[in-house]
Amino acid sequence: MFLPSLAMPFSGGQIGSHFESRNPGTRSDPVEGTAVVVPHQPWTTDGSADVTPLNPFPDTTTRELPLEHRPGGAQTISRLNYPSGLVVIWDDSEVAGPSAQLHVFGSSGGQVVLIDDGHRDYPDGVIVWFLN
Repeated sequence: MFLPSLAMPFSGGQIGSHFESRNPGTRSDPVEGTAVVVPHQPWTTDGSADVTPLNPFPDTTTRELPLEHRPGGAQTISRLNYPSGLVVIWDDSEVAGPSAQLHVFGSSGGQVVLIDDGHRDYPDGVIVWFLN
């Protein structure tokens, strides 16, 4: 679920919910989907990954994105720090194999705040994809 916000107070919710800050004139509707992620290192190590969203996501171009492990809890992902996006793998993730399909949140805003309630909905991780 996406909750657009320009100045809304932060509140809790399940992972997958997020607040988004947008500049005037940007895409108004955040998008969600699934993407194939192929890490360049073992899943247990920070690094980078090739990420390819699947149709009907509006951008199916493969991008190389940073891949970082994060603890549970609210996560703010900023376009300033991650211009194209970020693959977030939870510290307790059991993702394995040469690739995985993870949930992707697309945003044209300046940041995405992922709200965590035990990351039950997406236990292996999520992708923040900043739309052009």
